[in-house]
Amino acid sequence: MINNRNKSVVTDMKWTADGQKICIVYEDGAVIVGSVDGNRLWGKELPLQLAKVQWSPDGRLILFCTQQVSWVEVMIANMITSYI
Repeated sequence: MINNRNKSVVTDMKWTADGQKICIVYEDGAVIVGSVDGNRLWGKELPLQLAKVQWSPDGRLILFCTQQVSWVEVMIANMITSYI
């Protein structure tokens, strides 16, 4: 997978526990999930400034965190139905 987004900076990235998928989050709210073989599996533009990402232990859910000046927002998503 090639990072060719010149619009924003990567703020965090995490591999699933089994090492098969990576989730990359950008400051401008873009999220990209890719496979270990380099294929893009999922992408989403969120209306947030993303700071952190974490996979659930089973690799089915993704936790997104954003930190603004006076508040923190946490979102959980899966790659099929989006937000939970």
